[in-house]
Amino acid sequence: MNNLKNIAAGLLGFALMAGCNSESEAPNPTEEPTPEVQAATLPAGANTENCATGPAAPELCDWVGSVDAIVWGEIVELRMKEFPAALVTDFSQTAMDCGGPVDAALEMVIDVTDVYHGSPPSQLVVKVGHHQLDEWEPRPALSPDGELVWLGDGEALETGHMVGLAAHQSASGTEWALMGEVLFTESSGTLVAQDRASCQEPAPLGLVGLTRQQLGDTILACPTQASPAAQTRLQGLDSMWDEKSWAYAGLCHQGSAQYPD
Repeated sequence: MNNLKNIAAGLLGFALMAGCNSESEAPNPTEEPTPEVQAATLPAGANTENCATGPAAPELCDWVGSVDAIVWGEIVELRMKEFPAALVTDFSQTAMDCGGPVDAALEMVIDVTDVYHGSPPSQLVVKVGHHQLDEWEPRPALSPDGELVWLGDGEALETGHMVGLAAHQSASGTEWALMGEVLFTESSGTLVAQDRASCQEPAPLGLVGLTRQQLGDTILACPTQASPAAQTRLQGLDSMWDEKSWAYAGLCHQGSAQYPD
């Protein structure tokens, strides 16, 4: 009888030990989950111009045929760059110094996770010129102590957020710029684009409301030969590298106070 009692006591002790081990190996319910990368908050369009009629939205495949890359990725850095700066007296010229105030350009550093079109690098540095920043609300600017600040009301871009964009490559292949293209992000599983003011080109037709998978499938189905509309749009945007450097650079206010057309 004593042997049976000893065996029973031993089994009970083993069960208690096993229960304690199971509890120690269980995950801590108070442990916080790893935060997910968030969809971007996008600056809205600001009314900075007067126009009788605004530009029409491009067809989605014409948009694809008129840009060098379309990507999706995480914003890992936002930084303001004063130079190069377009000369306010000659927008075809840029300078690396200025005898007057400079409105800085923005550089968005994107860790690319999906490429829908083109062959961009895995980390893409996209320049957003002075003139386009004037069309954002809020607008990023360089503070007197050299920090990026957002001026105005509304949603600002943030590092860690996910964003989609189309980018244009310079003839040298060394620089990429937004050149007025719309930013987009994902909300509740589908794509949403920046709000645009009346004088700014709207988002491509059919972009908003697609899933990211549908966007990729739609782009793959676009013709490999660019349409005449796409070629015309591409030529106009490519010419800005030489003719309107404020599209990708800062603006040097030395000389005349003329504003870009």
